[in-house]
Amino acid sequence: MIAMIDLFLVALILAALAFDLKYQRIPNKLTLPTILIGLFYGSFQFGLEGFIGNLQGLLLGIGVFLIPFMFGGMGGGDLKLMGAIGALKGWAFVLEAALFTAIWGGVIALLAITISRRLWILRNFGVGLRLFVMTGGHAGAQVMLPDAKADGEDRLAVPYGVAIFAGTVSAYFMDLKIAG
Repeated sequence: MIAMIDLFLVALILAALAFDLKYQRIPNKLTLPTILIGLFYGSFQFGLEGFIGNLQGLLLGIGVFLIPFMFGGMGGGDLKLMGAIGALKGWAFVLEAALFTAIWGGVIALLAITISRRLWILRNFGVGLRLFVMTGGHAGAQVMLPDAKADGEDRLAVPYGVAIFAGTVSAYFMDLKIAG
């Protein structure tokens, strides 16, 4: 039987997907109330333990994608959406969703690079990664990552909400049983 919180999560990721595809952003009015609902739900259903579990989910959902966010690889709405998913479903589910989201994000980015004929991005990433490894992290980061602040033709826009949607749905169907 599907729980009400699962239906709420499906509605959330569908709305986030629609916003991201149409406006290239996921609004706070979608994510922030969901975070509060998730924390309240955890408390209401399972007391302090539920609150702590959903708080851990919130923090893990944000934390796992904090570095890509800091480098411009995803927006703040994407980050808060992952936090909201964690606040609703807890740390084990958001960890699975993040794993699948990263895989889907890579697939979508490779498709976008190939379709837009910007294979130089992959070449630069390879060169930058080698420099980064060979110098112990002292060089190569600027070459490795495309400029997230670029405008126009240099900007490769990949709506990460699509990857979050696909990753969350994959987590439901694959259920890796991370927490036992």
